[in-house]
Amino acid sequence: MSHEDKRRLKKRAEEAGMTVQGYLEHVALGYDPAPPRRPGPVPQRRREVQEELDISA
Repeated sequence: MSHEDKRRLKKRAEEAGMTVQGYLEHVALGYDPAPPRRPGPVPQRRREVQEELDISA
């Protein structure tokens, strides 16, 4: 898959208000295309802070 193909896929998923994985699953299962999402900010996933462990013991 080219970088251009990946960019187009990501754009389509964003326009549908879905993740790329969710969009691909939706398409692979033959569901109708998702309606375009309402205008506004795209919700961001919350990133968890990863704790570092001391391995010097």
